Amino acid sequence: MAGIIVADTIQSGGSFIRLNSASQTVATINAAGIYANTGNLLIAANGTIGVASITNTAITGTITQAQIGTNVAATGPAFFAWRSSSQSISGGVYTKINFQSEVFDIGSCYDSTTNYRFTPNVAGYYWFGFSADLSAPNNRYTGYLYKNGSLYMAGPNMVGNGTNSQAAAFYGIAYANGTTDYFEIYIQGNNSATVDGGAYISYFQGYLVRAA
Repeated sequence: MAGIIVADTIQSGGSFIRLNSASQTVATINAAGIYANTGNLLIAANGTIGVASITNTAITGTITQAQIGTNVAATGPAFFAWRSSSQSISGGVYTKINFQSEVFDIGSCYDSTTNYRFTPNVAGYYWFGFSADLSAPNNRYTGYLYKNGSLYMAGPNMVGNGTNSQAAAFYGIAYANGTTDYFEIYIQGNNSATVDGGAYISYFQGYLVRAA
């Protein structure tokens, strides 16, 4: 790439070259590298960048997710929602679980008051995790991730041992377009049950793994 150096004078001091403009030193070049007029090393002779100081500088505008380096999730959406009270489900029916409380909701993409769904505003690939404790021992229950109102992913078919509470859970990754795609949790089992409330026993969580 071609370049232009504009200087009033170019002064040689034997072991260095000094560039001047309006009687002020602009830069000094010697065997060690290029120096600013403050004496700070800008570029060393081996090509490394020296230490620089920036003051009185205002940066405006916003760095978007698309402008961040490839494969970096950075400030993408993330949420942790939980069921704060019990919810009944009927046997043989696919029932949406309404996680109505939040531990956090980065990006404000989880609806905890109306639709109980996650609608991420950044296109990319999201990790999801879900777990529910059910008061229905010795029964079979399965948790499902729904995308846009349709079944997307199913967890394992989990069966209780006859005395303890039953569980339903899954973990997986799904793509979201960042505008209209939304995700919900459903449970289906062979008998009626109650999803127990509690932040660490019945929850739905997810976060951006990689932007598209």
